[in-house]
Amino acid sequence: MYRFSNQSLEHRLNDMFGAFLKMQDAVSLVINDLATLQARTKEILEYCQSEWQPLGPQKKMLKALVAHYLVKPLDTYENIADRVGGYIQFRAATFCLGVYVNNKLCRMIVDDYLAVQSSELKSALCKQIIESVTGKKVRPLTIFAQAMLNKYHLPRIPNPPPRAILAAFAMLREIAYKKTPQEKKFWTLIEKELSKLYKANGAKREDPRWHKWEDAIITKDNALFNGGSDGGAGALSAAAVDAALFENGQVTMLPDELEPGGIGENQGGVEHTEESEDGVDRPRFNPMLHRMMGVDFQPGHEDGDVDITLLGDVASDIDERLRSQYM
Repeated sequence: MYRFSNQSLEHRLNDMFGAFLKMQDAVSLVINDLATLQARTKEILEYCQSEWQPLGPQKKMLKALVAHYLVKPLDTYENIADRVGGYIQFRAATFCLGVYVNNKLCRMIVDDYLAVQSSELKSALCKQIIESVTGKKVRPLTIFAQAMLNKYHLPRIPNPPPRAILAAFAMLREIAYKKTPQEKKFWTLIEKELSKLYKANGAKREDPRWHKWEDAIITKDNALFNGGSDGGAGALSAAAVDAALFENGQVTMLPDELEPGGIGENQGGVEHTEESEDGVDRPRFNPMLHRMMGVDFQPGHEDGDVDITLLGDVASDIDERLRSQYM
């Protein structure tokens, strides 16, 4: 600095210009390195996304969600994978599946997994239903329904089985016993029967016509397979159904429940298609609405382990959504 201060103005300017050029070269090298790093990072990210798969705990929970829907009273069993997919879009952060909302490829991977699980679980349930009424050891309705709830229903598991669930299983068993013991035709006949029932009794399961049908088909099943006995749980009251589905009459919602509004309203960047007849078909994701709603997925929510014990009462959350449509 002393030498620089004693130099002439011309020498000072020359030294400063030389230092500037040297610094410019160094900055250029850094910029080039950053550009190369960004390009490489993009390649790695694209590769990771193309090879992305749900983690073990996530797969376990996805399968459990499919199974849970499978043992609920539904208007159709054809779109269970879509129902679960729509539910995950509302709860993506909870399940550490932000990529399901933000990345089409990852969403397709999850949807394919849900479709496979839905097919496999439906096949397994069908075999168990057929076995329960045509096998060497016929099982009474209440015992069979409780066994299926214990196996497929998410905690908390209703005990005894609610009337609506007993009626749903009774219908499945009637088709298996009277019309076909073959899995290939079973679900086709079920869809035809459900279509007739909903046309006859209406869309809402609290309709008295549904209660009358439930009592009748449960009684018919008990007469066929249990000597007329309902095991003390053949026709539960509405209060008993509530007690089985809810604790203290209330639903424990997951932490990220978006209020107000039900499943028929736009929530969390999801809008329902106009073609949806029952209000619970798979929502269509709307990125713009998603951003407007202020729903943001932090990096830690894009992927990672899912601690099932911290997810809250998922069963009651799903039951409330189904209950708002069918109960």
